[in-house]
Amino acid sequence: MKFRQLAIAAALAQTLAVACSKSSNDVAAPVPAPVYLPSTIYQGNIPLDSFSYSSNNRIDRIYITNRTAEGYLKYYQFSYNSAGQCIAVHAYLTGSTALHSVDTLVYSTDRVTAYHYDPNSGKPFVMANGQEYKLTADGFILEGSKDTIRNQNGTRLNYTEWNYGNGNLLSQNYCGYVVSSSGAVSQNQAVKAAFTCDTRDNGMNWIAKTNPYAWYLLVNANNTDLVVFSPGKNNFTQLNLDRSDAGIGGTYIVNYINTYDQVSGYLQTQQLVSDGGAGFVYRFNYMKSK
Repeated sequence: MKFRQLAIAAALAQTLAVACSKSSNDVAAPVPAPVYLPSTIYQGNIPLDSFSYSSNNRIDRIYITNRTAEGYLKYYQFSYNSAGQCIAVHAYLTGSTALHSVDTLVYSTDRVTAYHYDPNSGKPFVMANGQEYKLTADGFILEGSKDTIRNQNGTRLNYTEWNYGNGNLLSQNYCGYVVSSSGAVSQNQAVKAAFTCDTRDNGMNWIAKTNPYAWYLLVNANNTDLVVFSPGKNNFTQLNLDRSDAGIGGTYIVNYINTYDQVSGYLQTQQLVSDGGAGFVYRFNYMKSK
């Protein structure tokens, strides 16, 4: 245990040092990159996300919007080890050189633990606050633990599970249950999402395949947030959502209306349509890989 603590502390120190120097992302990519890579995603007329890549086509930065016409809110800078694993993510607010936060990733046989640190919070780094993910060749399959935690503060169960088949995400399940020591229930929530896919190549798959944590940050796939962009080899065509929590239960069906780019063959536009009407149209742009 002491050795692991020292290793984590050393990793954190290294990632903080990287924040002050050039990111070393020119490690070998596992497989040849596709001819085209995502460059920007628009939500309506607003640039939602923007991507840049290192010389070996690994994701180097992701710019994240604040969903207004004011532009990007912040960006993530990714760093990798010699094996090509993402080991750190430094976040910066757009227009600022000050480090906003850093996630340090530590790998074991089939798991990765992310340790989040905010240097501006005034709070010390706490090793016990690491978030664990179970990892396979498809990507993350479990966030948190299915074990129920009981202590003097009460009872807690919190996890997100992803299930894959034939290279595609088939379902995402979330469970959140929190009861205080007095017996008061502050959370009792279950969300089950099942996906169907087309047979067309997915331009986002390269990012998800080579850096699952980048995909996780991109879609913010935790709690009740829906996965909008497929991480798998094909694109979503339908979502069946079964949700159960205080005051908001129900079953919903969302259809993805897709059009495809004639040059790359990837998604050109995607619109989510449900019983409540049509949602935003997402538009995808691509660039040639290096």
